[in-house]
Amino acid sequence: SKIPEVRLNALIGVEDKIYGEDIIAYIQKGEGKDLSEEDVIIHCSRYLQKMKMPKKVIFVKDMPKTASGKILKRNLT
Repeated sequence: SKIPEVRLNALIGVEDKIYGEDIIAYIQKGEGKDLSEEDVIIHCSRYLQKMKMPKKVIFVKDMPKTASGKILKRNLT
């Protein structure tokens, strides 16, 4: 289910020494929208298993994109 305040998002797996991999959610909010990391975590907890939950939420002003409009995930980390 979508969060109405989210304009774009990208999920990236990062190495974790204990669990092997954690998920970081990069989120671009819609203009004038209010949204916190806690809001995102609570929303995700309703729909995702614990192991698929983002461990961290990072808000970005703009998502880096290719000329064709795809999100450049490697430029987020």
